[in-house]
Amino acid sequence: ATVTLVRSGNDVIATLSNVADNQRLKLTLGGVNGGGPVSASMGFLVGDVSRTGAVTAADLSAIKAHIGLAVNSADRARFDLNADGSITQADVNAAKARAGKRLAP
Repeated sequence: ATVTLVRSGNDVIATLSNVADNQRLKLTLGGVNGGGPVSASMGFLVGDVSRTGAVTAADLSAIKAHIGLAVNSADRARFDLNADGSITQADVNAAKARAGKRLAP
């Protein structure tokens, strides 16, 4: 993965790219508020729109329920698995292909 950090006032915005599917990452920043390092862990699993750590029938149903809706928010963007700007049957098919996958420990 590639990480780009941008400081914005009191915030640090971390943009991640080239993150492999079914991975857990830990981001650590040093010198936060003059103290020691602070860490945040996160997992990436394509198709897990319900954020349970697995691609299940509930994920497929959720994507189907959003077919045709505009991808106009970060919340809706999670249903656009192929990031083409539309929630379509192709996104459902992508999740179906991943059904049963679990996030690596």
